[in-house]
Amino acid sequence: MKLRYQKIIILSFLVSSFLIFGTAFAQGIVPQCDTGPLRGLGCDLCVFLKLVENIINFMLYVIFPLAVIFIVYGGFMIMVSAGSPERLKRGREIITIAVTGLAIALIAWLAVSTVIQVISGNSWQPWNSIECISREPVVVTRPPITEPTTPTPTDGRTCPNCSTISNSLPIKTGSACALSGEVTACQINSSLNERLLSLNQAIAADGSYSWQVTEAWPPTVTHKDQCHYSGTCIDAGFTSGARSGAEIKNFIGKSANSNLYSVYEVQTAARRQELINQGVPASQICTVSGISAEHFSVYMGSRTPCTR
Repeated sequence: MKLRYQKIIILSFLVSSFLIFGTAFAQGIVPQCDTGPLRGLGCDLCVFLKLVENIINFMLYVIFPLAVIFIVYGGFMIMVSAGSPERLKRGREIITIAVTGLAIALIAWLAVSTVIQVISGNSWQPWNSIECISREPVVVTRPPITEPTTPTPTDGRTCPNCSTISNSLPIKTGSACALSGEVTACQINSSLNERLLSLNQAIAADGSYSWQVTEAWPPTVTHKDQCHYSGTCIDAGFTSGARSGAEIKNFIGKSANSNLYSVYEVQTAARRQELINQGVPASQICTVSGISAEHFSVYMGSRTPCTR
């Protein structure tokens, strides 16, 4: 009867402790899948791992103070046993149970840590500080394609980082830029100038075709891509008109080697497919209706791949 009374007291103490400690955690154990920092994630694997983390943290938060209380209680029973073998044995059992429970909790913590790190593929981040971050959808848009319209003046725009195109670069005579009283020579960005010189040397060493700059700064027509107004891109073409897919691919490859990004613009989808079949990268062939002739757009930086 006495042993049963002690069990009732211990069980009541455990239930009361969980209720007391649970009050502080009741609102935070289960993550809300579509609010706050988790907005837009839905209930995915990360949210599930966050739930496991919250449950384990709650249990550890409860078990450590309970273990201390049980150890103190067991020690108290030993102290007041007054030579009673039953009380002495009961006190030792309580301390043993508390220490064993604490050891089991720590081993379980390590096991859960290992499992979660294997599932998440992360071996360095502490598993009990999981953070699920909402990621806004990335919208990829195709960059504006150079489309010539009608001739336009520079409208007072300047090109502060530009310099006159090197005499070593081939340039289309008389129509590669809009010259005026203020601008007497075609210009491009100084860094682009150096890269084009490198490209030209590579093409000259190959000797299989020739090319030329067909549009520099100031531009001769209105362009959607603002790089034409800062001198950071040019239009270029073969001196003998449209060429084979192998030569176009060669020009694109040599551009990349010179830290440039070239896109070949054609007039029809059929011509684009023809060049793709000849091995030209589809991501660097764009169909642009309205252009007067096939040509390259040569940029200092990469562009979103062409899709048509």
